[in-house]
Amino acid sequence: MDADVGSVHKCIEGCNAGLRSLDGTLETIKGVHIPAGPKNRAWLKLQRAFYPFTKENLMSLHEIVANLQSRLNFALQVYQT
Repeated sequence: MDADVGSVHKCIEGCNAGLRSLDGTLETIKGVHIPAGPKNRAWLKLQRAFYPFTKENLMSLHEIVANLQSRLNFALQVYQT
């Protein structure tokens, strides 16, 4: 049983790392300075519309979320047995 608890704690630590990674991605997306001038603001809005939705970013986010789901499912299975 101690090995199971240790495995669950490792899963939780992995989830925390994944959540920190998602938080970092969110801060990157949100942390853009808004420039002065209508032309610059329009360009920024266009960049924001496309930036978080590049194929690479979506694949990375999907991988992180899938890893989190897998770890949480494992932890729940251990606790349910």
